[in-house]
Amino acid sequence: MINIHRFVDELPRKQRFYDKSKFLSYELARLSASKFLEDPSLLERGREFMERHMRPDPCQAEYYEIWSDLLRRDPQEIARLLLSDTPDGDLLRDTMPVSYVPTYDERLSVLSRSRDGDCEIMNGYRA
Repeated sequence: MINIHRFVDELPRKQRFYDKSKFLSYELARLSASKFLEDPSLLERGREFMERHMRPDPCQAEYYEIWSDLLRRDPQEIARLLLSDTPDGDLLRDTMPVSYVPTYDERLSVLSRSRDGDCEIMNGYRA
């Protein structure tokens, strides 16, 4: 059994963001990745979300196909791709189907990290 939190923590961590919303999206994706590695049944929730909300929407067809393929893969591979500092990783974070809804405390924790100044926002401000 892998140490879930160590796995996510050991992935290369994105340090530069276009804006604060991208930083928050990334941190929420890190949290979601930890959760679905801990409980892979959450990926089924993502599939259910896709069927209900993405599949019927023609504007979501491309993202539905991407995620349909991705959700058939190993959860560790999904986490790696989702958290990669690449345009594809950014697209995945922007289109990720809902599989886990963070608690209030988890959201506060993410927001507090955004104030710690441990990353660079492209417009010159520190997050």
